[in-house]
Amino acid sequence: MAESEGQIIYVVTAGEYSSYYICGVYSTEEKAFAVAESVGGTVEYYPLDDIDRGILAPRMVEIDKHGNVRPNGYLGKITSSQVQSFITRDGVGRFSVIARSQDHAIKAANEIRGQLLAMDRWVSGPVEHPMLWKPPAEEAQVQ
Repeated sequence: MAESEGQIIYVVTAGEYSSYYICGVYSTEEKAFAVAESVGGTVEYYPLDDIDRGILAPRMVEIDKHGNVRPNGYLGKITSSQVQSFITRDGVGRFSVIARSQDHAIKAANEIRGQLLAMDRWVSGPVEHPMLWKPPAEEAQVQ
């Protein structure tokens, strides 16, 4: 594990809306709160080197008909060769979605689940839905 992994940085901000700005970034909570107090700002916490935060990526979620994510049902980031969206014979939806995080992926899968149920399309087999991710079609090779 890299030395910076798991570390937290402390960002002091002030202002609102269009006047919102960053006053400074600090390695300790004490330093950040001292500056925040002097400028009337607030302290925000961020993981250092968290490259997964906020990046849209294909992710896989398994969810049942009632909206329960299966134990270990958030399968994380996937590659294009792993993309599948279907409903199993025992009624579990396995959906490939584009999302920024685990919570975002689960929310998207739950929305797909609700729409499929409303359209009476929660049946076993492959699933087609506009919110499901499909890898880009491979370009035909010119010969």
